Amino acid sequence: MIDIWGYGRTLPKLSIETVDGETFKGQVIGVFDADELEESEDSLSLELADGKIVSFYPSEIKSVHEY
Repeated sequence: MIDIWGYGRTLPKLSIETVDGETFKGQVIGVFDADELEESEDSLSLELADGKIVSFYPSEIKSVHEY
């Protein structure tokens, strides 16, 4: 499983490949604690070039690369 918390400190641009084979590229805008959001897992949110915001649980992420 990917450790997403390191990306919350630096807010880099990432390319994320999901376990479903989709790829998303964007700027990290935040990493969120599962307990605070009453979710099952922590999550990482990206803002894509078109302004859309997408969020990922670590279990959904196959690989992450900074660019």
